[in-house]
Amino acid sequence: MSVIGKLLKGGLASLFGLGLMSSLTFSAGAHQFVPLSIERLIQESYWVVQGRVIEKSCHWDERGSIFTRITLDQTDVWKGESVSETFTFIQAGGTLGDLRMVAMGEPNYSLKEQVIVFLSRNQRGEGVSVGMAQGKFKVWLRESDQELMTYNLFHGAPEPDSGTGSKSAWDTANQKAQGLTVRDLKERVIFYEK
Repeated sequence: MSVIGKLLKGGLASLFGLGLMSSLTFSAGAHQFVPLSIERLIQESYWVVQGRVIEKSCHWDERGSIFTRITLDQTDVWKGESVSETFTFIQAGGTLGDLRMVAMGEPNYSLKEQVIVFLSRNQRGEGVSVGMAQGKFKVWLRESDQELMTYNLFHGAPEPDSGTGSKSAWDTANQKAQGLTVRDLKERVIFYEK
């Protein structure tokens, strides 16, 4: 049965449910996310790490899929333990030669990017992002007071326009968004873990 047929068969309850679900999700490309609270991200994380991306490398897994290994020059481990000065985790997708595999909903990491990552463990004990792109918070410096700020898809606010005078769709949609400092996010993680 088609989607329209199912909606007509379900009547107003289906339409109301569809409207409610669309108000609770955020679309990133073709992938929709149900927002996770910061407390939920903390709860589902085995590690929470702040650092700078220093390396990305793509590999084949045992099933023949491409995955990317991301390494951080860690600044701080807020949750979990780390035994070295770097921290490595993985995500699905990547590029090997001319072959590119995209995993919808996975965050993109750039070399030298400052991030905070919320990671769970997969079956092999490797770190993987909690809530896919929701597990990545970008870090930026607020010039007015030299405060480190952070944001993800649903929490915090991105770095304001860099002086071009134009506003992104994100800026326009989140004009009233409250900023989230790295210090405040770290305090929430540590407080939740007590």
